Amino acid sequence: MLITKKIKCNIFDIHGNLIDFKNINLTILSKTGNYLIFENYLRYLKLKKNYISSTKTRKEIKGGGRKPWKQKGLGKARAGSIRSPLWRGGGIIFGPKPKKISLKINKKEKKLALQILFYNRKDNIIIVKDIENYFNNIKTKNCLKLLKNFNINLNKKILIIVSKNLINLKLSVKNLKNITSISFLNINILNLLKYKQIIMSLSSLNLLNNI
Repeated sequence: MLITKKIKCNIFDIHGNLIDFKNINLTILSKTGNYLIFENYLRYLKLKKNYISSTKTRKEIKGGGRKPWKQKGLGKARAGSIRSPLWRGGGIIFGPKPKKISLKINKKEKKLALQILFYNRKDNIIIVKDIENYFNNIKTKNCLKLLKNFNINLNKKILIIVSKNLINLKLSVKNLKNITSISFLNINILNLLKYKQIIMSLSSLNLLNNI
């Protein structure tokens, strides 16, 4: 059964000062929705995996155009080609080939799983106003200063979510080991599960109900 939960989100400025708050409504399940998160997690792992293993069939093996010996009279079993899968160095029967996996993820299930996960991780999310304007220049020290203002441990995996792709932000965190930036439109289950601390811009929070 679906229920709506109202949560209060504190909004900070880039200096770490509390300036406002905002109530948002999240749709979650009345019982635990962990199974829904787990299903979506497995689907993303399946899509992320590269199936590039390849073996040669008998038609791809070099040589073997001539019959190894005559059909009768030698007391041997019949053989038509050295490329036969029965021979050492021959082709492989039903071996792996490169392939692409396409799994459909139900839009309503994806939206519900993301909202449940946001609700579960609400204590690990910091909302910062005007974070997009803060990264007008490509400076790693600006990012470090922002994290220092919120007393965030740099040894934890940190995710910065903004409303749109920002090249300056992406390049500013490029040399930082545990920090990643992403656009809200590209967010998925893996991102929210992998990172221990999440920083969201206020504009990306406004998009939360529209995912």
